[in-house]
Amino acid sequence: MHLFGGRRITRRSVVLLTALAAAAAVALMVASSASAYGNENGPHQVWQIGFSTNCNVPIVCEFGVGLPLGGEWGWIEFDCIPNPLDPSAPCGSPGTITWGDGKVAFCRHTVGSDGSPGSGGGGYTNIEFTHWYTAPGRLPAHTVYVTGVEHFTVQGDKYDTLVTNMQSQFTTDPGHYTAADFKGFPQVPGASFDEQVTTYFFNPQGP
Repeated sequence: MHLFGGRRITRRSVVLLTALAAAAAVALMVASSASAYGNENGPHQVWQIGFSTNCNVPIVCEFGVGLPLGGEWGWIEFDCIPNPLDPSAPCGSPGTITWGDGKVAFCRHTVGSDGSPGSGGGGYTNIEFTHWYTAPGRLPAHTVYVTGVEHFTVQGDKYDTLVTNMQSQFTTDPGHYTAADFKGFPQVPGASFDEQVTTYFFNPQGP
């Protein structure tokens, strides 16, 4: 499961990131970045999302639940300035201003058609959202649809992926979610997706 859909790494010569190293890197990014993000553009609503995807059994991941073989660990933030003339208007509607950021570390493994080891690789991406809104989707009412760019770095190579109004894996409803909440299947050994959503109103001037 990926923010903008699954992505496979097919380079033959790779150095695989381990789950422990990637998770530690993301933890450091979250700790250093969380206090800085959300401080721009004055009072506004903020959603902070931490997520983890892990799938290690090929027959389950690639051919069963549709998760990429490997893992992703990241942090996403969505921001919204309400419509001053209609504070109850949903974020992303006319009169509101939305944006966001994110950081994700990932690794991928593939399996050959004959069951032999395939290729794999690891990297990270910085994400910039220029607009977002919510609508029914992978969740009943408040799935986030995003416009923006992902800046990928994969084994030293860099490239960008642009998206417009793309359905994401995230929601603005606070709480804890698993793969079963999005795809309609239960957690199984060797495959997991976990997402934690919190929200608050940021006011740099205080109450």
